[in-house]
Amino acid sequence: MNHNPPPRRPQTPQRRPDGPTRRPTTSAAPRSQGNPARPLIHPARAARRRRQRSVIMSIFVVIILLICLLIGLIFSELATAIGTLVDRTASDKPDKGKTTTVATDVTGDSSTSTGTSAPSAMAMTTVQMAKEEISTGMLQLVGPEHPYVFPASISNIVNLFDNRPYVTLEDGTKTRAYKVRNSNQSLDRTALDALNHMLEAFYNEYKVTDLLVTWAYRSLKDQEDLYALYVKDYPGYSDAQIKQLLLDQVDTPGYSEHHLGTCVDLKLYTDSGVTYALDENPGYLSWLTENCWKYGFILRYPTEKAAVTGISYDPHHFRFVEVPHAYYMMSNGLCLEEYLEELRETTAADGDHLKIEVDGGASYEVYYVKANGGTVDIPVPTDYPYTVSGDNQSGFIVTVTMD
Repeated sequence: MNHNPPPRRPQTPQRRPDGPTRRPTTSAAPRSQGNPARPLIHPARAARRRRQRSVIMSIFVVIILLICLLIGLIFSELATAIGTLVDRTASDKPDKGKTTTVATDVTGDSSTSTGTSAPSAMAMTTVQMAKEEISTGMLQLVGPEHPYVFPASISNIVNLFDNRPYVTLEDGTKTRAYKVRNSNQSLDRTALDALNHMLEAFYNEYKVTDLLVTWAYRSLKDQEDLYALYVKDYPGYSDAQIKQLLLDQVDTPGYSEHHLGTCVDLKLYTDSGVTYALDENPGYLSWLTENCWKYGFILRYPTEKAAVTGISYDPHHFRFVEVPHAYYMMSNGLCLEEYLEELRETTAADGDHLKIEVDGGASYEVYYVKANGGTVDIPVPTDYPYTVSGDNQSGFIVTVTMD
């Protein structure tokens, strides 16, 4: 007898009179314990979110770079401003490498003469000169330690006596602006033109023609004859003793600046025939020493420079060195020896130049070129006029007229 119950027939879902058939609910598959439920994200939405994060990161990086760039620009401008302020402050303070002085041109206007400065942006070329030519030019140093090198010929020396200018006296008559010891006196043509302008100005100031040129250019023979006159006063002395005794009276032949043809010795000689030393009239001497540099002359042997020049004070001896150099030396209290030394130590063609500015438009740049070897390459400007002078020692001085 089969006691098992008969199989049950599956129940068919019953329809509700007013709704669709409902399926029996079943339990969801159990989730493993400890694995919380995570919502499912559509792949397209996930990709879109990744792109958004990438764009945001890129924008952030760009912003950071822009901020860094801005900070860099701010620091750069700040550094430039500080540098400019420092430069301006330094430029107002004189130092050994740069001086500021006041000069005057021939009209009496004030000007500024500055020391070494960076070279102008000028195009340069090269000229060649033989090393021996350091013994030519207006800035040669000639003295007890530096003999003059006589040239093979002289072409620029002209008669001084016949080339003096005329001035009109108060009675309407004309006469020469100054006197000359004899008709044989000569001078370098350029120096003579400058001397004439200076002594004309002296006449216009004092209305006298008492200035007397006692000596100008001297040949070697002239100097030997003059030296011999002094030697006669010292019989029985050796040549060395005589040379030492005459050191303050007359130059040894071959060592005189008068060989250059750019120097004059001045005295006073009145119309009544009386001769005076220049320093016996302090007013006349003061005018000359204060104004000679306007015409390119310097008082060559000032009293305070005797230890440097090796020559005692000589209030009669004036030398032509050209306007910019005379301006600078007289304005800065330098003798020729000191000036040349400054140029050698502080200037060069491709380095600092000495800049000299004169009120009224004249400005110059000066630099030194050392003479090495038998032929010297001298850098010179292509677009500005210039002159080259030897120093009779070790090199050349280039003077550029800027305007």
